[in-house]
Amino acid sequence: MNITDMPIRDIDTANEECRISGELEAPALVRSLRDIGQLNPVVLLERGGRRIIVCGFRRIHAARTLGRESVPARVLGPADFSPLHPLEFALRDNLAFRPLEPLERARALDKLEEAGLLPETIVRVYLPLLGLPPRADILESQLLVARARPGLHHCLAGGILTQQSVEALARMPPESQDRFALLMERIRLSASLQRQVLGLLRDLAAGDGASWGAPLDGEEVGAILDDPSLSPAAKGEGLHEALYRRRHPRLTRARARFRERERALGLPGAIRLAAHPYFETADIRVEFSAPDAARFRFLAGELERAARGADLETLFEVDE
Repeated sequence: MNITDMPIRDIDTANEECRISGELEAPALVRSLRDIGQLNPVVLLERGGRRIIVCGFRRIHAARTLGRESVPARVLGPADFSPLHPLEFALRDNLAFRPLEPLERARALDKLEEAGLLPETIVRVYLPLLGLPPRADILESQLLVARARPGLHHCLAGGILTQQSVEALARMPPESQDRFALLMERIRLSASLQRQVLGLLRDLAAGDGASWGAPLDGEEVGAILDDPSLSPAAKGEGLHEALYRRRHPRLTRARARFRERERALGLPGAIRLAAHPYFETADIRVEFSAPDAARFRFLAGELERAARGADLETLFEVDE
């Protein structure tokens, strides 16, 4: 193996055609370089009088962080990579040391396609290599993630959005992607709420004939997002509730009426009443738990008291 000490200034660090790694900042790598030196040389491709990085983007960045002006490197020509494309070499080199992050995985597949590999080859060879099922729809989803806007990439890398959410958003116009990424700087949504909020925004846009982001412009949503007393998670829950009320006004009114009539009964909090989830029937489910016979008798007595009152009749009214 021919290793040379290559000045960093002689490396085309701006060329990222073989870059797979996401974040270049790697404190552990910087410490390792400082304490024991660079154990593995970077791999460079000499092509057309330029030396481009095949493997070692983070190693070069770490060396620069330490103020070093050169790095140990292997310099290869195009023939040295045959039959592999340099990008394939870079991918296999990365996988030899660590599993790829979701965004890195998507980026690698996108670059393989850009390099001219046939989709069926990527599906058959590289999806299993990356731990993914060899299916065309999986490749399509990965390419959507890779081509999403930078703000969504940031949310995915930071664990703020799930990959499924990024896939859904990547199908939208760039301005919608950017807007949702900015929204996520102010709120936090669980994976379940992400699916629900995206679905509500889609349904509201389809029903109103408005743009996808129009429901976010309302006064109620603005008040939630601007409330300094709310945590990001509370703002996310508030946003979901506001969108739900707008999407399902009849159901929202029915739930509010039921809770108001339930409060009129004056039952202890240990007794839980539940109406039909969509108020399609008058059925009511009653639940309570008791640690002993005395508590059971007390709660049963409270139910009997409510059963004798006139307010109980209104609880079974199904309003249109």
